[in-house]
Amino acid sequence: MLRRLLPCALILGLASSCASIAPSALRLAAPEALSLNGASVQSTGLIAMTVAPIMFDKDFLPASFMIEAGGKRLYIDPVAPRDPLPADYILITHPHPDHYWAKSLKALKGDSTLILCPAGMAKKVAKETGMEARGLAAGDSLELEGLAIHAFPAYTIKAGALGINPHGRKEGYLSYRFEFGGESFFHTGDSNDLPEFAALADIDLLFLPIDGGDLSMSTEEAAAMANRVKPRFVAPMHYMPGKELERLRGMLEKDISIADLR
Repeated sequence: MLRRLLPCALILGLASSCASIAPSALRLAAPEALSLNGASVQSTGLIAMTVAPIMFDKDFLPASFMIEAGGKRLYIDPVAPRDPLPADYILITHPHPDHYWAKSLKALKGDSTLILCPAGMAKKVAKETGMEARGLAAGDSLELEGLAIHAFPAYTIKAGALGINPHGRKEGYLSYRFEFGGESFFHTGDSNDLPEFAALADIDLLFLPIDGGDLSMSTEEAAAMANRVKPRFVAPMHYMPGKELERLRGMLEKDISIADLR
């Protein structure tokens, strides 16, 4: 039940003084990294979330990652990143505070950091971070120095706790396919496995939420998507530490490896 209440708690409470996000006490000081041929990938680390009086210091692995390739650094949905380093690119999937936390982005500001985000967020992000923010809509593509990116939609089908669907299609939230360092990545954001993902193929690393019930993907839905797309690696994300990682491992086809990035 807690995981089903979590998204609603975030939406209802994270803008208030009763909410906070901080590094988790379980965060690893020396994180594991996935080394691909042309890129190195790390999680930005477990966080502890409080939304009083709903929950206190719940450990959570967000959808937050750092990728380094070709002398450039890219972050996805960075929240309270471990050892923040200046970013060349930052991708934001949607404005919920477990994906977009302006204070975290400010810590990543470099000389020419570019933030890519849903179009409806661009003005807000630029104002709150002091960085250039370029808005995208599903279907948009960009070729930048060292980065090729295509935006897909991200949404969920069913309402969750209290009848709320915080990731409705009309919101314009995004998932991203991108090429960086000669490697191909897909990050779903908070989304179900959508018809728009049906043709995905040739992905080196697939970032997938698990154990999300109706408000991202269940572990079963994530495994089914991975088995269809057939990436080299799956990086589970957006879940509370527990047994779900091993459940996912047991559902994946044997030629798909799990990148356990925490």
